[in-house]
Order: sequence, then structure tokens, then C-alpha cells
Amino acid sequence: MRTRGMTRFLGLIAVTAVFLSGAMRAEAAPPAAPGWIDYPSESFTGVVDVFWDTVGDATFYDLERTEDGGVSWDEIYSGPNNDFSDDTVTDGEYVYRVRAGNVDGVSDWTAGGTVTVSPPDAPASINYPVESKTGIIDVSWAAADGAQTYRLERSADNGESWVQLYDGAALQYEDSVVAGEYIYRVQSRSVEASSAWTTGHNLVVSLPDVPDWIDYPEESITNEINVTWAQADGALTYDLERSDDDGASWTEVYSGVSDQFTDNVISGTYLYRVRSTSEAGSSDWITGGPLEVAIVPGMPPSIDYPVESLTGRFTVSWGEAADAHVYRLVRLTDGETWTEVYLGADIEVLVVEDEGVYVYRVRAENNAGESGWVEGHEVIVVLSAQENWRRDNFPEEDWDNEDVAGPMADPNEDGVVNIVNFALRGDPNENDTEIIAPRMELDELTGNLVYTFRVRSADGVFDADGSYQVDGVAYHVQTVTEAGADNWAPLDMTDENTEFGQDADGTILRVLISEEMLEGTKGFARLIVQDMTAD
Repeated sequence: MRTRGMTRFLGLIAVTAVFLSGAMRAEAAPPAAPGWIDYPSESFTGVVDVFWDTVGDATFYDLERTEDGGVSWDEIYSGPNNDFSDDTVTDGEYVYRVRAGNVDGVSDWTAGGTVTVSPPDAPASINYPVESKTGIIDVSWAAADGAQTYRLERSADNGESWVQLYDGAALQYEDSVVAGEYIYRVQSRSVEASSAWTTGHNLVVSLPDVPDWIDYPEESITNEINVTWAQADGALTYDLERSDDDGASWTEVYSGVSDQFTDNVISGTYLYRVRSTSEAGSSDWITGGPLEVAIVPGMPPSIDYPVESLTGRFTVSWGEAADAHVYRLVRLTDGETWTEVYLGADIEVLVVEDEGVYVYRVRAENNAGESGWVEGHEVIVVLSAQENWRRDNFPEEDWDNEDVAGPMADPNEDGVVNIVNFALRGDPNENDTEIIAPRMELDELTGNLVYTFRVRSADGVFDADGSYQVDGVAYHVQTVTEAGADNWAPLDMTDENTEFGQDADGTILRVLISEEMLEGTKGFARLIVQDMTAD
């Protein structure tokens, strides 16, 4: 901004230059006073815009302001323009004056009238509801003279404290609150001043109403369940939940603005409940009655079992069926009669059959009904001599127990059967076989190895050949010292190295074998069972 002193300095330089060039002006004179000065008689914004007349030979103007009736004046502008915005005024009464100037001097002052500067008017009104269940509050207020912006505040403690919500030029604002009581107030604002507050009434915000009813069927044979409910006052959205354990736990299935929803379920018993929600919060739940869904299951996609069996022990399995609670497996044995084999939730079952030809079929069932049958093929059961011996010498519960009846039972079908309680880890005639079965233990007191074999009875006698005989069956223990060797040697079984005991599965024969008996660091033992009644 150019000041009056600077202007006069520049004028002096110009006069000197003219003098040095020999061009002397005759009759130099200051400019005339501006013909007028103009500004408003009042301002609510804290800004006064001042304008004045342009003088032809003026190079600058000086503008001054008084706030004490002309006792003292303050320069607020000096420069070439003929307008100025004064934004340094506060509440009060002011007079402005202006004069023109050039290198030859300054004119007389031209003064204006009085301008009254005051804060903007307070808004005449503020509007919002007296109650709400949505929590969304539209607040509006009247425009006010002199206002450049408006400030809106909210109190949640009856005016004890206030929170600013908005400061801007608009005349409305959308607020969002939870349940409670509130008051709003607004004021006008300008650059330098603010009006008094305009305060509104108490607003009570409550939770939305609970829906009056919820409706869905009591029973269904389809998996699509249409749930509807009453619209509730104040609700913006609804939450729908479903329980399949009589209300112990709930899962949300829908949240939105609609008053209905189609759920998809499987067979079972269900409850539904719904509540209203808004910005104010959520209502209580309304719960409907029980719904029984019983969907007829689909057919199992497959059934599988072998086409032949030498043991009569095999697994029948089938694919899972939609909405099945249980599966029913039946067997055709004589070409005419079906006999139930299994009823339960598993999708496989181990069967034990005698010699014959069998066909199996399966279907899915639930409390709504049953699927069609899935029928399999014929399976031919022809029992091997090994299997027949197993069935003759062991109870049925042990027929499928390889730990008892052995994978090594009577491999040559000659009536001499190797029965190992827990089968050796591999074959001792193979070089990579580990030392001994997991049922071998070390007796720390004697240093002997203890082998455990399962037998049918302890009511037997020790025979002269070192075996133990009971019910026409002779039990021999044999040992071998090298993998790959075929020199199994009988172990003399006596009262000193043989004992019997009981466990949960029956009688246990325990044989103590010292390292000297094995004659080496790598030894194996096996139990030979011989049917003494065989031809």
C-alpha cells in the first residue's frame, strides 16, 4: 500500500528532475477536494465499504476515521484508489473523511455521515420437533440481518454444556442422536461479531416402537420360509434373527428397510424374532412361535461295496443325501426278502456275512418322509479256510480284529496258524523289518522280554513238547534270531516263563523270553496255534 509520505517523496523527485532539465512549471497548485464520500449508515457485518469522488489531478488520497466525534482521527488508507473496505471496526459509531493530494499539496477534507456498527441480528426463530423415535432431527432457523454464517449447538444436559454441530451459511441442519433429551440453539455471526443465541425447546428422543406382530408358518415341507412383520413407528430398519436351538442362540438373517424376508433352511425346528432400529437405538424383540420344517430328503447319490468277499467282512458305504436325518440299509438274502442291516446317521457300515449272495440298498429318511431306494449289485461271499478257522476259534466280536485273528493266520491252510496279538511290524523274513511287535515289553526286574498273546482260555495244560494245550488247540512259541532266516525254533513253555492274566478283552497269555533264548541282539517271536483235532 502506498502511504502519503511515500507519495510526497516521489513528487519531490519529480520536481527536482523538472528543475534540472530547465523546464519550470508556472503556478503549481494542490488538487481540489473530493466532491463526495459515501458509505452505509449502519453495518452488522463488522465491515464498512467506503467510496469517494475521483479528482482529476490527484495522485493519491488520504482516508481517515474517527470514533469519538472528530476529537481524534486515525489514517486507515493512503493510495491512488477511490474505495476502501474497512474491516477493523468493532461495535460503535464512526465518521470517515477523505482528501486528495499530489506533488503540490493536499486538498481540504470531505467528511461523511455517521455509520453505526453493531453485531448481526439473532435469528428470529429455531425450529425442530418436540419428540422423535427415529433419532434423525431436522433443525432449521430464520435468516438474520447482518449474518454471514450461523453457528448451531446442541445440549444433552438441559443447557449445562453445549456441543457445536455446524458453522456455515445454510439455514438448516440434519442431526443424528440416540435416545435422550436435547435442546438446540443458534446464533448469527459476522467477521467481527456474533449475535445473541436463539434457543429452542426440549426435544425427547425415544426408541422406535416394537413391531406389533411377526408372522410365519407353524410347519413347512419346503426350505423357503416367508417371514413378515408389522411396520413400527420410528423404525428406519429392521433386524431379523433365527434360532435353531429353542432360543439359546440366534443368527441374524436380515437387516434392512423391508418388512418381510424369505429365509432358506433345512429340516429342523426354528424360531424367528424381529426388532425395529433407528438412529435412536433398537426396540425390544418380538418373537414368533416354533416352526417345524420337515423336508423330504433326497436320494443318496450312490452305494458302494465289493462284488466278492473271502472273509464275509466288508464295508457298505453311500453318498450323503440332502436333508437326511438317518439312513436305512437293507439286504436281500433269498431273492425275495429284504432284511434291515442298519439305521443311523453314518454313511458307511461294516457288515459280517456268511457264505451266500447278497444285494444291498439304502435310502435317506427324516420326519417328513423318505427318499427312494438306491440299489446296489450282487456280492458273492465264499469263506476261505483261513476265515472258517478264524470263525471256529474266535468269538464273533474278534472276527474283524486283525490284532487277534491275525493277517498271518494259517497262510498255507495247513491247520498251523500264526496268531500274533499285535502283528509284527512287517515280516521277520524281510531284512527291513523292525525288531518286534509293539506288544513286546521289557521286564525291568528280570531283564527279560515279555510277549503278550491273546488266547481263548486259561484252562489248559503244558505238554511235553513245550506247548500249551487247551480244548484241543496247542499253542507254541517260536523264535528266530535273524531277519531273512527260516530257522524258527520252538521255545520251551513252562510255568516259569508263562503266565496268564485278564484284561478288558479276555484272557492274556504272557511269555517271558530272555536274551539268552534269542541268542542274538535281533530276535523275533511268534505264536503258533495248532488245531490238534484236525485230520
